[in-house]
Amino acid sequence: MTLCVAAACQDHGKQRIVAATDWRAEGYVAGGDIQNKFYWIGEDIAVLIAGSISRAVHLKDTFAEFLEQRAKASPPEEPITKQTLADVFMIPPILFNSKARSLRSTSGFSSV
Repeated sequence: MTLCVAAACQDHGKQRIVAATDWRAEGYVAGGDIQNKFYWIGEDIAVLIAGSISRAVHLKDTFAEFLEQRAKASPPEEPITKQTLADVFMIPPILFNSKARSLRSTSGFSSV
């Protein structure tokens, strides 16, 4: 089981988010407290991961690539706002799933 927690708070009147995770990773035979589940995209986006670590990291990397390409776009993309965040952040999971389907179809695997 993975534990990832995030909470909004204030620090000296400034808005903050506090996040924490466990380090537990388990396989078919053994487990241990050895897996970091807290990552960063750039300097200001925290990522808490759960489930299949390799898939979660791949999804995180897809978000990072998407945001990097968006930042380099010409003409520039509209800034991400509170109003557009949910819609913009729906795109990387679609890209991730598309990559996974492409991998399955070219490799012969039935699931990723």
